[in-house]
Amino acid sequence: MNFKTLFTFKINILYSIFIFLCLITCFSFKVSAQQINKTPSNSIYPFPDSAILKPLKTKPKKEKLYHPDSTHSPFKAVMESAFLPGLGQCYNHRWYKVPFIYTGFSLLTITIIYNYRHYQQDLIVYRYYNDPSKVKDGMPEYDYFQKLLKFKYTQAQVADAYNVYNRDFQLGILGTAGLWVIQMVDAYIDAKFIHSFSMDDNLTFKISPAIMTQPLYASNYNTSFIPILKLTLGL
Repeated sequence: MNFKTLFTFKINILYSIFIFLCLITCFSFKVSAQQINKTPSNSIYPFPDSAILKPLKTKPKKEKLYHPDSTHSPFKAVMESAFLPGLGQCYNHRWYKVPFIYTGFSLLTITIIYNYRHYQQDLIVYRYYNDPSKVKDGMPEYDYFQKLLKFKYTQAQVADAYNVYNRDFQLGILGTAGLWVIQMVDAYIDAKFIHSFSMDDNLTFKISPAIMTQPLYASNYNTSFIPILKLTLGL
């Protein structure tokens, strides 16, 4: 046996040993995995299969029921809202409505102030057009009057402007009064529901036999009765 044949023989032996070790390693991993799967629930493993696959049981949430409150006064809610906007909503525990109410009043107040100021300004300037020679420096709205003359605004255009401002000023006042009444009505409706009606989702019904007389327009003046089933809903 020469050197080349001996070297080839050793390489084949080492290769066979390597293949054998790989097979042993794979078989060992397979056996270990099977043992893990067969581990009982009281073993040292913290999460056995029975615990992983067991569904979690959660307690159902109990629905909140709202029953009528005969001590809750709709009249009191209206009077409080009439005295101070939003106070009736607080009495009804509808706090989230108060910011919307005062946002509306704030916008209406800004509209009233803005239109009133411009109405007064244009009204003064409108009167200056009657005799421009008497308008002197230092008089109210003198600079504004000179600016209108520079851009050649006529008295009729100024009259149209102050009429528009006057109209929007009055609409702002009406809107404020309307919002005041609306929030009073809203407070009354909420209080009425709390006082007289149940606000849960429990719907009950009852079916009972009954007797109905024949309608007058369909009768022949002879008394007759019709058996019926009466359905009564409990809200």
